[in-house]
Amino acid sequence: MKRYIQFVLLSMALFVCSCEYEKLPTYSGNDEIYFRYASEYYATEVIDSLYIHFGYDVKIKDDSICRIPVRVMGNLVDYDRPVQFILVDTSSTATEGVDVELLLAESFVPAGSRNGNIVVRLKNTSNLDGKELKAVFRLVENNYFKVDYTTTRHAYINDEGKIIATEYRIMFDNASDMPNLWAYYDAARFRPYLGIYTEKKFRLICELCNLDRAYFSYDPQVETASAAFTLKFPIQIFTMICRTLNRYLTNYLETNGEPLLEDDGSVMSLGPNGGSFQ
Repeated sequence: MKRYIQFVLLSMALFVCSCEYEKLPTYSGNDEIYFRYASEYYATEVIDSLYIHFGYDVKIKDDSICRIPVRVMGNLVDYDRPVQFILVDTSSTATEGVDVELLLAESFVPAGSRNGNIVVRLKNTSNLDGKELKAVFRLVENNYFKVDYTTTRHAYINDEGKIIATEYRIMFDNASDMPNLWAYYDAARFRPYLGIYTEKKFRLICELCNLDRAYFSYDPQVETASAAFTLKFPIQIFTMICRTLNRYLTNYLETNGEPLLEDDGSVMSLGPNGGSFQ
């Protein structure tokens, strides 16, 4: 009788363990790698592209190290896993080794994590003078990851109006006039109120409002344009800039009997909505 009771208890224990084991989710397929933006959603943000402006980004330098987030669909492991990727020649205007360097040794998913980065170096050379280059990167299969996850959905970016989970692109130039946050919101925010951008107008705004070029810039590697704009240009700040410039131009006209001119001889003015700020 004692042995029978022990047998029943052992059987019940095995049954419970079996049930608990069956409840644990398991992953039976191959681990997939994709760019992390594909599992996130931003209604108005460019999410499969990055813009680097050597001329007026926060840090002006001869090259720029960019880390593009990737994510694993699959298992966690206790070792680092390298990520393989290429520059897509047919879609890129940048040349590997000349304009772009793939830092494969620094591109990996750390142990115990599903998130990692691919790392590239963009070079600021004479090739950038007067033009914008495009570098399109594509994840490729290696011994650690498959790249079959290519789900697409509608977005506001590429020519097809879709994003591709295994591709990412960077556009870069060395322009030296418009700060990149102003450039990002030029059509939507700045131009309707402050008018067409000119270097003379920008320097005047900075002088009148005690601001600098960095205030109108953002670092795309650590923040989005929308986050930077929301932080730096709440309605009170934006109103102050418009009102200050409008009053200055009005006073200049009254004092000098003629309007303030741009370097090209045109009249410095605000945008169609800027005159409402007195």
